[in-house]
Amino acid sequence: NTLKTPEEIDRRWEEVKAEERKAKGLDGPDASILDEISHGLPALVRASKLKGRAAKAGWEWPDAAMQMDKVEEEVAELRAEVEAGKPDKEKIAAELGDLMFMLVDCARWHGIDAEDALRTTNNRVERRFRHLERELKRQGKTIKSSTLEERRALWNAAKRAEKETLATS
Repeated sequence: NTLKTPEEIDRRWEEVKAEERKAKGLDGPDASILDEISHGLPALVRASKLKGRAAKAGWEWPDAAMQMDKVEEEVAELRAEVEAGKPDKEKIAAELGDLMFMLVDCARWHGIDAEDALRTTNNRVERRFRHLERELKRQGKTIKSSTLEERRALWNAAKRAEKETLATS
């Protein structure tokens, strides 16, 4: 009685989880496959788990293009709220949350840990910003006393330097 295919393994896993939920009394009419996902998890982790569990139940994007269309839709909705005549902070927060959820789902869909991706970006931004600060100090300037064009040029120089370093390593 050995399970042979990934589908058989997944089906058996879901059967076991359903039995566990029933044993815990979590199989009533209001029960959800999302019930056991802790509210105490970091938001990015919880978002990934929520969508992952929903995807296993059949709520999944058929392909990456449709998922990216949804990301773009959420960006457009956020832009509309931000650019509204009188921006509403709560509506902006809701749209920002929707976009973040979709970005986490995009990461999940591609097998990327959203926490790790954001942590890596944080480190990259910090390195580039430190480069920008250092170069401005060499010029006798500060962030505030420099122009946007100067800051952009230094930022882009830091990006190019990183890419060159990666290409040669």
